[in-house]
Amino acid sequence: MRFPRLMIARPYMLRGFRLWILTRGLLVIILALAETDPFKLGVTVTLALLSLVIVVGFIDTYRHHERAFLSNLGVSSITLATLYVIPAVAGEATLQVLVAVA
Repeated sequence: MRFPRLMIARPYMLRGFRLWILTRGLLVIILALAETDPFKLGVTVTLALLSLVIVVGFIDTYRHHERAFLSNLGVSSITLATLYVIPAVAGEATLQVLVAVA
């Protein structure tokens, strides 16, 4: 897997960060309504959240009709999924560290 140039990677990683913020925010609202702690999640829920970020990212890519463009540039589906999930993993790790310290 070759990592794409920064010109391609930056917008998709930023989009992945925004999608993680959106999905994490929705999860916090849902868990707060269910009266559970939205910041202490298990591994399974965290992996499901990261998978959801990837799926929503692919839907967004197809919605913008960018998949053919990215394929012409040599960006594979695995690379695109990686670009979406890197900011989400970093955000979840930071959030878990902050919850553990507090």
